[in-house]
Amino acid sequence: MNDRHVMKMVVLRNDAKVYVNFNKGYWHVMKSLRKLGFDEPHEVRCEDITIKLTQANDLMKNRVYGVLSNKDYFMDFFRAYQYVAHEKDFDRHLEQMFRKGRIQSLDDVLMEGNLYQVAMIREAQDVPMVKEESLRDMKFTEMTILNRSVLFTQSRIDLKDVPKSLYRYECQHDDDQCGIITMIGRKIHVNFAGTILSSRKIALDYDGYRIIDEDKDIHYSSRKSVRISEYMHEHEITRSQSYSR
Repeated sequence: MNDRHVMKMVVLRNDAKVYVNFNKGYWHVMKSLRKLGFDEPHEVRCEDITIKLTQANDLMKNRVYGVLSNKDYFMDFFRAYQYVAHEKDFDRHLEQMFRKGRIQSLDDVLMEGNLYQVAMIREAQDVPMVKEESLRDMKFTEMTILNRSVLFTQSRIDLKDVPKSLYRYECQHDDDQCGIITMIGRKIHVNFAGTILSSRKIALDYDGYRIIDEDKDIHYSSRKSVRISEYMHEHEITRSQSYSR
C-alpha cells in the first residue's frame, strides 16, 4: 500500500470510540462499527457518529471528506476511499473533476468511481479463457467453500464448456490485490480472482453475488493437481452426465 493512500481516523459514538484504518479493508471497517453497537453497519450515517481524521492524503481529507453530508452513509465514504486507493490513476482523475467543479457530493464521487471502474472492465477481462478441449486435461486446486468441495483455477472458463452436471462460479479478490477471495458470483468483471466448479449448487443473493469471508468460508486442500474427471468420479457423477448438453 502506497503511503499516500493511508486513511486512518477515530470514530466516536457517545462515550465509545474505535480506531478505523480504511487500509485494513471491508471486514475491519464493519467490525469496528459493530464495536460501537451498530447491528447494521451499512445503515450507519455520518450523523450517527463523529469522525476525526488522524491521517489522510489531501484528496481524501480536503476534497472527499469535505463533501460529506450528515445523511451520507459511512460505508459509502469507505467505498469512495476504495476507488481512490485501488483504481489505478483514479485519484488524479478525481482531482481533475473536483477542479472542474463536477464533484459536489459524495454521490458524485461514487458515480465517478463507478464510471471509471466500468471503463477499466475491458482490461480486466483480458484473462486467459480455457476452452473445452483443454479443460479435460487441466489441473485444478481442490478447496472447500461454504462446506462444499470445489475445484479452483485462476483462469476463466466459459460456461458453455463446463460439464452440465457442474456449477460454475467466478471469484472476486480484495481491492488490496492480496489475492483474498471476497465474493463469488455468476460473472465477475473487476478484480477477477478465478473460477470454481462445484458438484453442488451454491446459493447466491438476489443480485447474483455472495460475500465471502475467506478466513471462515474457505479451506484449502493440499491437493493441487486434480482433474475434472477425478473430481466427478469422487462425487459419483457419471460419464453420461459430463460433457454432453
